[in-house]
Amino acid sequence: DCTPACRANYPKYGVDYPSHEPTGRFSNGYNLADQLAQFLGFDESPPAFQSLPEKGIARQMKNGINFASGGSGLQNKTGQKLCGQLLCMADQVGKFTSAVKKMGKGSGDLLSRSLFFISVGSNDLFEYADPDSPPPKRNDTAFLESLVAYYRGYLQDLHAAGARKFSIVSPALVGCCPSQRAIAKKHDDT
Repeated sequence: DCTPACRANYPKYGVDYPSHEPTGRFSNGYNLADQLAQFLGFDESPPAFQSLPEKGIARQMKNGINFASGGSGLQNKTGQKLCGQLLCMADQVGKFTSAVKKMGKGSGDLLSRSLFFISVGSNDLFEYADPDSPPPKRNDTAFLESLVAYYRGYLQDLHAAGARKFSIVSPALVGCCPSQRAIAKKHDDT
């Protein structure tokens, strides 16, 4: 089960979205991915992979699919304690590569012209910086190097599957996120 902190299926989420209904995403309206999709001429962001029937995946790949999973991170375990079931980045990349295989011939040209929008890493940093459950032996440099290694591996896997154009959003500064500011205030800004 997912804790309330990991759910975005209730109001205030979605209040500024055209339907004024919660979208299941942590935004009151359009997010950066939505705005990028609109800029590129789409009416809305591509549908979530998990919302599609198995038989419709190969066809939808021609118009775009969202393989993201809220609460996940670069590390396989990120988000599991708080959010329960989610697809880690390795699973997301795996689902994508499986979908590419289902597309068959002609996928290479389409994928080489497609844009791969990636925003991941913040949840890894949030969990690592959590003062309520710090890592047993903290080594910031080693931790960040491990995140870079994960990222590199995922990008290489995507490239091997045919991806060529990437838009990568870096993780937000931990101290600038509202949830992290609240935690810092609770712990006297430590």
